[in-house]
Amino acid sequence: ARGRTWRGWPQTLQVFHTQVVLSSKAVLQHCPAASTMLADLDAKVAAQADSIWDTAKNAGKTAKDVKQAQATITRNRACIAQARTSGAQSLKTVDSSYQKIKAALLW
Repeated sequence: ARGRTWRGWPQTLQVFHTQVVLSSKAVLQHCPAASTMLADLDAKVAAQADSIWDTAKNAGKTAKDVKQAQATITRNRACIAQARTSGAQSLKTVDSSYQKIKAALLW
C-alpha cells in the first residue's frame, strides 16, 4: 500500500478549485461590502421611520396609512437584518472551511 495514491485526487482538486475556491472568493469579495451597504441602508430607513408621523401628516395620510407604512418598514428592516446575518454566517462558513482545509493539507 506504500507509495499508492488515491485515484480520485485530481478530481477532488478540480472540484476544490472550480467550486470551493470560487464560492469562497465570491463570499469574501461581496459579503463585507454588502453588509456595510445594508447597515447604511438600515440606518437611513430607521431615520426616516422616526419621522413617519410628521411626513404622513404633511401628506394628508390617515393613521391607518401610517400603520401600514410602519408595518412595511418593520418587515423591510427585518429582511435587511436577515441578509446581514446570512452574509456574516457565510463569512464564518468560509473561515471554518479554510481552517479545515488547512488542517487537512497539513495532515
